[in-house]
Amino acid sequence: MLQRFLIITILSCAILSCSTTKEEPSSEVPEKQYKEITKLDNGKNKGGVLRLNETGNFTSLFPLHLNNSEAIRIAGQMYQGLVKLNEKTLKAEPCLAKKWTISEDGKTYTFILNNNIKFHDNEVFKKGKGRTLNAYDIAFAYKNICTKLYNNKMFWLFENNLKGAKAFYKKTEGKSDIKHLEMEGIKVINDTTLVLELINGNSSFLNVLAHPGCWVYPKELLRLPPNSRRLACIGTGPFKIKSFDLNSFCELVPNEHYWKSDAEGNQLPYLSSVKIFFLDDKKRELNMFKQGKLDLVYNLPLKLLKKAFFELEDAIEGQNIPSEVQVFNSTVTQFYGFNHNDPIFKNKFVRLAFNNAIDRSEISKYVLLGDAKPASYGIIPPIFSDYPYESVEGYNFDPELAKNYLELAGYKNGVGFPEVTLNISSEGKSSGLIAGNIAKMLNEVLGIKVNLKSTPEITLNQEVNSKKLSVWQANWNVKYPDPLNYLKELYSASPTDTTNPYGFNNSQFNLLIEQALKKLNTEQRNMLLTQAEQIAINEGALMPIYYDEITRLMSKRVSDFPEGALEYYDLSEVYLQY
Repeated sequence: MLQRFLIITILSCAILSCSTTKEEPSSEVPEKQYKEITKLDNGKNKGGVLRLNETGNFTSLFPLHLNNSEAIRIAGQMYQGLVKLNEKTLKAEPCLAKKWTISEDGKTYTFILNNNIKFHDNEVFKKGKGRTLNAYDIAFAYKNICTKLYNNKMFWLFENNLKGAKAFYKKTEGKSDIKHLEMEGIKVINDTTLVLELINGNSSFLNVLAHPGCWVYPKELLRLPPNSRRLACIGTGPFKIKSFDLNSFCELVPNEHYWKSDAEGNQLPYLSSVKIFFLDDKKRELNMFKQGKLDLVYNLPLKLLKKAFFELEDAIEGQNIPSEVQVFNSTVTQFYGFNHNDPIFKNKFVRLAFNNAIDRSEISKYVLLGDAKPASYGIIPPIFSDYPYESVEGYNFDPELAKNYLELAGYKNGVGFPEVTLNISSEGKSSGLIAGNIAKMLNEVLGIKVNLKSTPEITLNQEVNSKKLSVWQANWNVKYPDPLNYLKELYSASPTDTTNPYGFNNSQFNLLIEQALKKLNTEQRNMLLTQAEQIAINEGALMPIYYDEITRLMSKRVSDFPEGALEYYDLSEVYLQY
């Protein structure tokens, strides 16, 4: 089940002071910062300025260029797709498309668009007025995904899904205008009807279409030079850009023609402005929150939180100051990969010995200070509302079982077992600490010597792909959330296929994945996936360690801020209290 976030009322206190080299947001009094807030009949409020910060760097907000969560969070306020993911359930639901049908074989999707959706007003349109969205705009954006446009990072979305995608990609080489080129898998029936044809049935396809790379923009946007279109953000979303400075901040204001209203008929969005600052230091960000200059601190390290506030237990006992900590599951599973072609780790008893020798709860509680959950279910993190995690039997810390497995592998008490190197990223903040504890546990339980090797992440990935490493640190931050994505990386297309990074190849596992891909019934699909996941666990395919959690600090002025595992969110229904 999807874990509902934990809300803890906390007491604000002194935060470690920090020097600043850039100008910070002004500390306006709440009456000015939240001016012109009016109460609506539904008890919510209209107006006010929401103040956020992003610490990561990005250079473009154009859908085909998006490659980090900071850019996605901002661009997602301006762009939309045919469907979107519900933040809580992670299921696809209507957006630009109001409904759709899927053929029995799962290969043909027919979408009917909502009426009278307009693009943002912008100078690229006649007289600067945004025109009405139509199915040709969807087709245009989707065809661009299948082109060799500059810096297009999204071809993988359709490459093995849509009919004719690969042929279209080759056909577009050297062409700057693709409006009149036809693609086999995309058909416009009329202004409000679009048909997509797949190569094979794919039960994950709606989740693919919810990916930010499938957000829609008008053909007029591409009339702008590449450098200008990066930040133009002409979409159909609830906000549009008022001002933008990559070195300082951006301000978003409501799209006056936004097509959605709340249940009572009030025009969305509620906010009058969103200000997003670009300060790259978490301590400064936290200090600004304390000073009332920000309404949210996102992805807050728990150790930083503990430095900033009194003990949480004290805060729970009756303290009531206007801020709260929200903790909920993320989409990321942290694990160690095994090279199944390695002379040692091709033995499944060795892999199972390693898995049962690790105390994941101790790592989560004492190494990560409770800022993560032990990977006790298995490979897939507990974020999907209808995935039966409890039916998968994961690993427990069992030293005796671990020793028995190592003996079955031919290394009683570790005698004769060669030295092992855990390869970790030099860029991970806790990588060395976690790896050090894993090495200690393996030594104490199994009697084997374990070394650590720290490598830049790009080099580590290259060595993994070239099959040079035996054991390495990794994580699954899937490109779009779907239980299938956590298992597909272990899939092999044939008995001799060695393309997956681990060299794992199990015929029954592969068959279950292939069957799950074709199942449109969620319950039947999940049953197949849990069977496949259990095979991966029983075979010791890899070594899951913990599930990441997202921690954020929120001002109590903010209401209805989306909750869930996604790293991006829709601010259209967020409102501010007086």
